[in-house]
Amino acid sequence: MKQKNHALGLAIAEAIERIASTIVAACILGGVIAHQIQLAYAVLGGGIATVVVLVAVVLRVRINQTIDAAKEADGQ
Repeated sequence: MKQKNHALGLAIAEAIERIASTIVAACILGGVIAHQIQLAYAVLGGGIATVVVLVAVVLRVRINQTIDAAKEADGQ
């Protein structure tokens, strides 16, 4: 059961990273082709997406640490 939860957590973390990277790419593209005002929104969106990516990375690291600790406890 623990392995299923860990796999689910990793899948969620990866999905968050992919969504955030898509948002970042969209913001960059929007900023390149947009006017000055829209560029400000693109920068704001990029900043928010960057925070989401960082949270996803921290989540993935913690999940990996939990998996490693569980494996050590099981003697693998």
